[in-house]
Order: sequence, then structure tokens, then C-alpha cells
Amino acid sequence: MHAIFFCFSSSSRFFSPPFFDLCGEPLTLTLCRTGTDETKPPEYTSYFFFNVTNAAAVVQGAKPALKMIGPFTYVEKSVKSNVQWDESRVRVNYTYLTQYYLLDQICTEPVVNTAELPACTLDDNAVITVGNAPLMGFIWQLMSHFHNATEIELDALGLAIEYIIEKINKNHPNPKEQEPFFITRPVKEILWGYNDTLLGDLGTLVDDLHRHFPKLTVNLTDISPFIGFQSNFTLQTQMNVSAINTGKEDYTQAFHLDAWAGNEGSMSLWKGCDTRDSVGVRYNEQGNMINGTDAIQFHALIEDGEILQVFSTDLLRSAELFPQGHIELKGIDMVRYTISPHVLQNASQYPPNCAFDNFGPMGVLNVTRLINGPAFFSKPLFYDADPIYRTWVDGLGETDFAQHETYLDVEPWTGAVMHAHQRLQINLRYEYNPYIYSMSNFTKDGFYLPVFWADEWGVISDSLAADWKDEIGFVLGLGQTLQTAAVVTGLSLFTIALATAIAVAARRLPSSQEESTSLIKGINSDY
Repeated sequence: MHAIFFCFSSSSRFFSPPFFDLCGEPLTLTLCRTGTDETKPPEYTSYFFFNVTNAAAVVQGAKPALKMIGPFTYVEKSVKSNVQWDESRVRVNYTYLTQYYLLDQICTEPVVNTAELPACTLDDNAVITVGNAPLMGFIWQLMSHFHNATEIELDALGLAIEYIIEKINKNHPNPKEQEPFFITRPVKEILWGYNDTLLGDLGTLVDDLHRHFPKLTVNLTDISPFIGFQSNFTLQTQMNVSAINTGKEDYTQAFHLDAWAGNEGSMSLWKGCDTRDSVGVRYNEQGNMINGTDAIQFHALIEDGEILQVFSTDLLRSAELFPQGHIELKGIDMVRYTISPHVLQNASQYPPNCAFDNFGPMGVLNVTRLINGPAFFSKPLFYDADPIYRTWVDGLGETDFAQHETYLDVEPWTGAVMHAHQRLQINLRYEYNPYIYSMSNFTKDGFYLPVFWADEWGVISDSLAADWKDEIGFVLGLGQTLQTAAVVTGLSLFTIALATAIAVAARRLPSSQEESTSLIKGINSDY
């Protein structure tokens, strides 16, 4: 049986204490000793849900009215296992499991300004109303079988879907209160999962459909009634091997992912188009490549203006990070990076994005094919997106960089990420459909209904910042000449300093299967 998850996750880990040394060749990541992560600062993911306050009116053609509620904040913990270094010491293979725990500290009131979040949470037993993802996904799958259908076939399909909706209403304990296109449940169930009535009755419903509509070919088997937007046990990464490059052959490749969750170099997921670029590479091949780090740690000695590569385990695609200038945090000079605007552009603006079926207004990433449902990722509150998305719903509020952009502050000498906000919103696409009576009153343009947005965030602690300044800042203060000479000659002072900096400020590689500390945390979804 397969649980259904909507491919949303977060994937940051910050600033573990010393766990390995760099020894031997300068800038080569070679494990010399092990340690513990008992002093690692906590890492948080905060969720903000959009409560639909006029569900009944939306079904009759009104714009959705939304009220954002949050934060619901969880501490993340990852466990690594099955760690194997290859003979060449160029890469490390491993599996890992990530779990979430609701914070004990309760917020006294909802958070309005989300630029820097407090370490507190609202009660995730709060009941809210959001879009019915299982129903919208099921309708999408049925409709996808009828791209070239006749009017008669589409009418029959519409009747079949209305039959399903009627069954949902009858099975609801309070049918008069049920709007089938929305669900009303506690936050913790919507996020982490619950047994869905539609999915539980799916086998019976499909059998009924075949009896009433013999020409309808629907084959949906081996589906669990359990559905959630996020898994709390990352089974995909627990069961399948990931791998990281040590940088032994090329220090600029240090921390790059060679494989992720059983995918060796490529995801083999995106199939939007077969067009080739100017040098003959297919856009689908480009879209599936696993390039870069997981945006937690980069190679040392980042050059001024250098563009960094990342593989986002949220978006399941590679992307570039562009430098936006220097900032200072806790007395440490850093470079602020933001994600390339190409990521959320449509295929007209950026042709390679045809691989992701990005053909609508800019500002969203189409993951419909990936999860078999009409889901789209965006920045929170459609920040930086085409303004049309915000006209389709009410109640989103104003957007700005500090509260809604993804950014990473990277210390360039060590490549360590010392401050980050990784933000992402998931939306369901609702479309007007004249063949389905219950959807024929939706606004003609349809709308993208936000379900929630998440902010995975962290900042280096005061104590670790002090350690960095004492142990690394001093060495950097000796001047550019000494630093360059140390790199060229392999002087132990610089090697030890660099090792300490990365160990203090970034995630660590375990030396054996006995160590299960942070290395890389990936997407929390099962397929």
C-alpha cells in the first residue's frame, strides 16, 4: 500500500559542532575523527496555513477569502545510517531519516511579521478549512484520460464525477456542512496525514463507475487511504541511497550531491518537452540533472560574484543561486544569495522550463505530473509572481523580500551557510469545468488556492559565531597573502582553521555506520 504525499518538504540543516577535520591535501574533505552533535542549535520549520472562510460561496462562484494562520513550528532531527566511503574517497554514500517534533513553546498570539520568526508555535490541533487535495487529484487523473474526448464522452465523465461527489456528501457525518471541494480538519492531520474517505472508498467507487460507464477506463489500485502533505519519516531517503562528493579531485565539487534518494545523477521525473537547446541537449535531460549541493554547505574559497549551484529537494530540480552583495551578521562578513529568477519563469520567458510544463503565468512551478494532482509551488503569497495570481483570491496581504523571499547568507572563505530562510508555498489549481456541474460555477479563470507556506529557517548561534571569530576570524585577519600562501603550501595552520570553520558552521559527514549525525536532509514524501 502506498501513502500519498504531495512532495512538499524542507531541507536545511545548520551549524553542527565539530564533527570532522580536513587533513592531508588542503581543501580536500578527508575524515580524520568523529564527534557528536549534542550542541547543535535547533533547526525549525514554521508552517502558515490559509484558512478558507467562505467555502460554500466559492462553490457558487465567489473568490476564495483567505485568512493566514501560523506559525505551526516544528523542530527537525535527521538520522544518517548505512554510511559508506568509496575506495577512492571521492564520495560518501548514506541513507537518512528525518523527523519533526512540535515545539513545546506556545506562541501567545499569531505572528504577523514573518521576517524573523520566534521559536514558538500555535497549537496544531487548530481546525481549519483548506482545499480538498484528494478530490482535486482524483478529478485531474480522470480528466487526463480524456484529452481528445467527444462532447458525449465529456458529459458522461462529468456525470461520473458528480456521482463521486454525491457519494462523498453521503458519507460525511454532517452532509449539510460538507463542501466536497474543501476539507475541514486539524492542522496536524492536514500536514502529517489522515485517512481520507474518498481514497478509502476508491476501489468501490471505481467499480461503481465501471458499472455505470462501461467505456470509462480507470485503473487505480494499491492506493492507501492515508494522505498528507508531508511525511514525518522520509521513507524515500531512508530506503534509497544518497551520495555526496568529498571534493578530493576538485575542491569546488565538495558537498555536491552525486546521487539523491536512489537517483544517480538524474531524477528521471520531468517529462514536459523533448526540445533541444542550442548545443543539442534535451531540456528534459537538463531538468532532471542533479547539480550542486543541497544549499547547506558549499565549497571553500568562494570567489567574489561566483554563482552557486544547488539541488533543491523541495522543488526536485537543480537551480542557481545568485549573489546579492555582502551583509554582516554577528560580526561575520557573509554574501547573501537568492534563487535564480529562472526557476519560476514560464517556458516563454525561459525555454528550458518547458521540461516542467511551466506554460502559465510566471511565478509558479508546475508539479502536477509529478504528484498526479493539480499542485503548483510558488513563493509565499505569490511573491515575485505575475500579479494575476493575487487577483484570484482575497486576503493574502502585502509581500516583501524580508518575509517571503528565500535567501542564504554564506561565509565565503569556508562556504558555510550561517543564516537562511528557505520558503515555499503549495497551491491547488481549481478550474472552471462546464461538464462537471459542481465545478461549473467556479470563476471562468479558475484560481490557484494557497494551502500553506513553509519557512525552514536557522541562524548561527551566538556561541558558535564567537567560536568562528576566535578560531577563523583571527586567521583571516592575518591578511590575504598569508591565506593564499597557506592554500598553496598546505600549511597546517590554515588547514586546521578551515576545518574548524566548516565543522563549526556547517553540516558534518559521519565516519562510519555507527555515527548518525547530520549530513543532508531531503524531501519528505513517498510515491
